[in-house]
Amino acid sequence: MALSVPVLKASSGGEIANTSSSITTASFTPANNSILVVVVDSATTSANPFSAGMPLTISGGGLTWTQIVGIRSDPTNWNAGATAYYAQVTTGASMTITIGGLPVDSNGATQYSVFNQTGHNTGAPIGATASATLIGAASSPQNITLSGAPASTSYVFGSRSCISAVGGGTATPGSGFTELYNDPGNGVCAADLEYQTGTTSTTVGWATFINGDTAEESSMIGFEIKAAGGGGGPAAHPQALMIGI
Repeated sequence: MALSVPVLKASSGGEIANTSSSITTASFTPANNSILVVVVDSATTSANPFSAGMPLTISGGGLTWTQIVGIRSDPTNWNAGATAYYAQVTTGASMTITIGGLPVDSNGATQYSVFNQTGHNTGAPIGATASATLIGAASSPQNITLSGAPASTSYVFGSRSCISAVGGGTATPGSGFTELYNDPGNGVCAADLEYQTGTTSTTVGWATFINGDTAEESSMIGFEIKAAGGGGGPAAHPQALMIGI
């Protein structure tokens, strides 16, 4: 069974100030027999940094949530973090998702996006992953490399969190990728989510990483969702790549 095109089910629609340790999405209904993924891009100050690996507490729908990949940038400075979690849905019903474990920091902000697909590999839905951080000026393009080659039947996703000093942090997807969510932020956290399928390329990239601004710190993640009966790259623990420290 082929994977369906990802459907955006909920999003922050812009920055949400980190004045609370948790954010709850609007209600939505996922498809039956589907995979549900929440991607979180966030920024905070060195006074309240993320934990290494960006572990959060995701709950909702009575589902079991598992982290796919996560990374944070330099915790001694402004701190950008990106992570993704998934759950498998048997019977879709109206639900919300609560994203918990965020550092309470009124100077920080978070964006999220939630998407849904059917036709996934229920035994091992996640394949190859990638993660990296960028410290200082963010030139374009930017690429990260998956831990293995995805199956051509898989979908590969990429997301990046940029601390954007003056806003204007709009990304342009890399070659072959399609934008699913993109918001430039409002002076703190720029976020995006992109996907592609039909290729075994290990490159997850952005043609324009950040537009009209110089990012102070950024975190990037990539991951593969495998089709039912499909192959794919080996699952891997996130490996941080520190650039330009």
